[in-house]
Amino acid sequence: MAKLGISTGSAPNDGTGDSLLDGAIKVNSNFNEIYTAIGDGTTLAVPVTNVVGGTGINVSGSTGSVTITNTGIANTNNLRTDFLEVSGISTLSGGLTVDGVSTFTDNVILNANLDLQDADKILLGTGDDLEIYHTGFHSFIVDSGVGDLYIRASSGYIQDQGNANQSWLKFNSAAGVEAHFAGNKKLETTTNGVTVTGALTATSFVGGGANITGISTLNIVNYSGGGGGSGIGNTNNIRTNFLEVSGISTFNGNVDVNAHVSFKAGSGNSQLYMYDENGINLGTNNDARIIYNNSGNIVKFERVGSAGEIEIDAAPVTLKHSDSIRLQTTAYGISVDQSIAGYAYLQAPFWKQPNGSMVTINVTVATKTQEHRYNGSGSGNGYLLNGVQAPFLTLTPGRSYRFLHTNTGSHPLKFYLEADRTTLYSTGVTFNNAYTEIAISDTTPQVLHYQCTNHAYMGNAVYTNSNKLQTPYTVSVGSGSSTNGIDSPALTLSHNNPTVVGTAGTTGQVKQIGGQPYYYDGTTWRALFLVDAPSTVNQADSDWDNTMIRMNFDQANIGAVTNLKDGRTPSAGQVDVVASPVKYGTKSARFQTNNSGLTFQQDNSGSVYYPFEGAWTLEGWFYFDSTQLPTAQSITDSGVLFANYHPSISVAANWKIGYYDLGGGTNVFNFYWHNRSSSNTGTNGAGNATTGFALKQIGKTTLSDNAWHHIAIVREPSNGSIHFYFDGSEANNTSSDQLIDNQINDVAGHGFRIGRYSYGGDVGNFEGNVDDIRVSKSARYTSNFTPPASALPITGSTTTVYEPADSKVGEISLGSSPAWTGTPGVTASQIAAGQYRATFATAYSNATDYVIQTSMNDYTPTTTPVSIGVSRFTTHADFFVRRVSDGANIDTGSLAIDLFKK
Repeated sequence: MAKLGISTGSAPNDGTGDSLLDGAIKVNSNFNEIYTAIGDGTTLAVPVTNVVGGTGINVSGSTGSVTITNTGIANTNNLRTDFLEVSGISTLSGGLTVDGVSTFTDNVILNANLDLQDADKILLGTGDDLEIYHTGFHSFIVDSGVGDLYIRASSGYIQDQGNANQSWLKFNSAAGVEAHFAGNKKLETTTNGVTVTGALTATSFVGGGANITGISTLNIVNYSGGGGGSGIGNTNNIRTNFLEVSGISTFNGNVDVNAHVSFKAGSGNSQLYMYDENGINLGTNNDARIIYNNSGNIVKFERVGSAGEIEIDAAPVTLKHSDSIRLQTTAYGISVDQSIAGYAYLQAPFWKQPNGSMVTINVTVATKTQEHRYNGSGSGNGYLLNGVQAPFLTLTPGRSYRFLHTNTGSHPLKFYLEADRTTLYSTGVTFNNAYTEIAISDTTPQVLHYQCTNHAYMGNAVYTNSNKLQTPYTVSVGSGSSTNGIDSPALTLSHNNPTVVGTAGTTGQVKQIGGQPYYYDGTTWRALFLVDAPSTVNQADSDWDNTMIRMNFDQANIGAVTNLKDGRTPSAGQVDVVASPVKYGTKSARFQTNNSGLTFQQDNSGSVYYPFEGAWTLEGWFYFDSTQLPTAQSITDSGVLFANYHPSISVAANWKIGYYDLGGGTNVFNFYWHNRSSSNTGTNGAGNATTGFALKQIGKTTLSDNAWHHIAIVREPSNGSIHFYFDGSEANNTSSDQLIDNQINDVAGHGFRIGRYSYGGDVGNFEGNVDDIRVSKSARYTSNFTPPASALPITGSTTTVYEPADSKVGEISLGSSPAWTGTPGVTASQIAAGQYRATFATAYSNATDYVIQTSMNDYTPTTTPVSIGVSRFTTHADFFVRRVSDGANIDTGSLAIDLFKK
C-alpha cells in the first residue's frame, strides 16, 4: 500500500480537507503497514537485508556479523551503552573497553591478547565455579564447584620454568605417570604397581607385604653382618618392618625380633627347630622360657624371672593324655573327662557369687549321653546347663539363680521335691516364658530337682546348702548301733509350741507341743505315744446339711479336686494344686496368670445345684500374689473372688464379688459386691456398673504381706443384708445392714465360679492361692469371729472323740518364769502373784475327768504351813499358793503335782 496522506484543505475550515475520521483512518492504515512490515518493536517481521553501521563498524545484512575494524573504542562516546549484546561472531582487531556488562551468545574470537590485571579473574561457569587469576605473586586455578577438575591431553608435562628440558612430571597417553629428579626418572606407575629407581626411604610401612618380590629366594646362611659372627648385631644391615624368607635360614647367634614372626609355608612345611636345652625366651628380661629337656623328655614352659602368672588364653584350652582330652575350658568353667584323683565322678558346678547376686545359667536340650545321671531312664533328651549334661548343682542361700530357657517350648523347666516330679516346689520360684528363677534362702529344702514338666528325668538334683531338711523320701538318722549315749543318733525337736490352739500344721508334720510330740493328720493334732496312745477331738460340721461346696485341695492334682460334699468336679483353667504356700492340709489351689478359675455348672435338670436367692456364706483362705494385684480402677477387669454368671445367657442375673485399685496413688483396694439384677444403680449401689457396693477398703500392704487372709461374705435370711468379714472382723460398710440386696436371681444356665468373671469386655480373675473353701446356704457368721485355727470339717458324721493324754506327774518351779518338769504335754505359766497355771496340750472332755494331788517343795522355812488351792478346767488347772498364817502369796519353791486321770 502506498503511503496515505491527509488532505489539509486550502484554508482553515474551508471544507476541502479530509475529515477527522478520514485522517484518523489514514494514520491507522499507515501504522498498520509499518507494524506489518517491521514487527511490533520487539520482533522484526521480515529479515533486515542491509544495515549501515557507520565508520569502522560493518554489519553484514546477509549474515548478521558485526566487524569492528577500528583501533579500539578508546572513548566510550563512540559506543555509549551500559549493555552490549552481540549475537553473532565478533572479531575484535583492536582493544575493546566496556564499562558495563557485555553478553555474547556466540563465539568471541580474539586475534590479540586478553590482558587482565592483578587479581582480575576469568570466571567460568554459571556460578563462577572455576577461576583463573594472578595475585601479583602467585597464579591460581581454583575449582570451587561440586564436581571434579579435569585437565585433558594426549600426553603432557609439568616442567621446570628455568629449564624446559627438565620435566617434573610426565603424563604418557594410555600409559604411566613418571616422576623425575633433575631430569632423571625415579618413579613410574605400571600395570602391576609402581617401579622405583634407586632407594626407597619410608618412616613407616603399612600392610602385610605378602606380595613384595625380589628377596623371596634368599637363603641366609651363617650371616654375620657387622656383628662378628654373633648374628645380626647391627640392624642397619637389614632395616625392614617385614622380611619374608622362603628358603632355610640358619642363625648361629641369638636372634632378637622386635615385631611378629610368621610361618606361612603350606601346612606342615614350616618348622622352627631348637636343639636340646635351647629355648625361646620371652619378655624384655627373658622372664619366661619354652625349653625342651632331653634327659627328662620334658617340654617346659617356665617363669625364670620375677614371680608372676603364666596364662593360656584360648577358646578352649585343652589338656590331653595319650591324645585323649581330659580337661577342657568352656565359656562357663572347665569340663573334666573321667575322674579327679581322690573323688568319684565329680560334676557339681558351684557358682561363687556375692550375697544378693544373680547367677544366670543357659539351658539347652540335647540327646542324653553316658554323662547324664538318668541316661537310659525317662526321656531320651536331657537338659544341658552351660553345655554340661544335667549337672548336679550346688547353690547357696542369699543368691538367685536364673535358668535361661524358652519355657514356651516342649521342655518347660520347674523345680520339684522328687526326681519323678510328684511334688512341685514353687516357693521363691519365678516361672515365665523366658526363664525359671529360684531364690535360695535358709528355708529352701536342702535337696530339690530341676526337671521338665512334660518329660521324665531330663534334669538332675540341686543341693542348696540351706538349713531346711525337706525330702519326700525315708530319712534315716545315723546308722548301725551305739552304746555311747553321746554319739547315739538322735532327732531333736528343738522348738516347743505351748498349746495346740494356735499351732498351724500341714498333714504329716510332727511338732513339739507343750513339751510332747504331736502329729498333724490334716485336720487336727494328735499326741504321739509309744503305748496306749490316746487321741484328740475332731469335730464334725454341725451344719453339714447346709454345706453346698467344700474343697480342701489336698488331692494329687487339680483334676482330682472335687466338691467333698457332692463329689462334683469343677472345670479348671490355669489352676493347679501346689504344696506351698498352704494354709491347712497338704496343698492349696494356685490361680496363675490369665486363669479361668474353678467352675461348677449350675444346671441341675432345670434347677440349680447351688441356690443363692436365700441365706448363704462364701468363705475361704486367700493368699494374694503381691506382684499380680489388679490395676483396674473400677469393677471392670477387676480381681474376682466369687461370681455366679453366664457370659451370654440371662446376663442380667450375673453377680460377682471382687476388688479393684482405688487409684490416685492411694495404694488402697476396694472390695465390692455387684449384682446386675439390682435396681440400685446410684452412687455406691449394688447395681452401679462402675463401683458396685463398696464392702471394705484394704491397703495394698495388707494384701502384699505374703500371708493368708480369711474372707467371708454372708447373706442373712432375715432381711437379705450382706456382710463382709476380713480375718474375722466385719467391715464398717456392712455392719449396720447398709447393703440389702433382695434382687438376686438363680439361673440354671449360669455357673458358680471361684476366681473368675467374664462378660463382654469385663474380664477379671484372682491371682494367688486359695485354700479351704466352703460355700453354705446358711449364715454361718453374724458377728466378729476368730478365723478357723484348723481346717474346716469335711464330714457331717458324728463327732469322733479322741481321749486326752493320760495321767501326768511333775513339778512347777515358782517365780516370774515358771517351768514344768515331768510328763510331756504340760506348759507352766504365772497368772498372778501366788497363782500358777498348768496348761494341757490336749484338752480333757470334762474338768472332772482327772484329780490332782499337790504339795509344796523347797519353801523356806520348811516348817511354814502352806495352803494350795486347785481349780480344774478342761484345758488347764490353776494353783493358788498362800501362806496359812497371813494369806500372803508364795512365789518361791516349787509345786509337786500328781494328776491322775480317772
